Amino acid sequence: LAAFLASLDRLAAGPPPAEAKKRCRVLYVSPLKALAVDVERNLRSPLTGIRQESVRLGLPEPEVRVGIRSGDTPPAERRSMVTRPPDILITTPESLFLMLTSSARDALAGVETVILDEVHAVAGTKRGAHLALSL
Repeated sequence: LAAFLASLDRLAAGPPPAEAKKRCRVLYVSPLKALAVDVERNLRSPLTGIRQESVRLGLPEPEVRVGIRSGDTPPAERRSMVTRPPDILITTPESLFLMLTSSARDALAGVETVILDEVHAVAGTKRGAHLALSL
């Protein structure tokens, strides 16, 4: 959560990059699909708070978009992420690899921060080795 809050602060403080392909600046990798959905749900509250505080202070509302890319993501949504990447992308190690080995890798061109969660769950496994290579 601390890594996310620092990232949200940076994303909300400035405008998004002019180049759409560089919009995704935070990559969150979780070995568990269910955890990724929880993280997305848990980001809603801080994002709502940032928006409300911006309105209260008379500042422009920051538009911070969150996207999830997993094996369950519909093809149309996957294509949309390539042309209109979210500011924060939540994904699994396998989906990250698939993105990196396809034209979808262009959506990761602006990534500045990578957050690895539950890495101990895969560290000593083949999945962990695969994730290390992807990173």
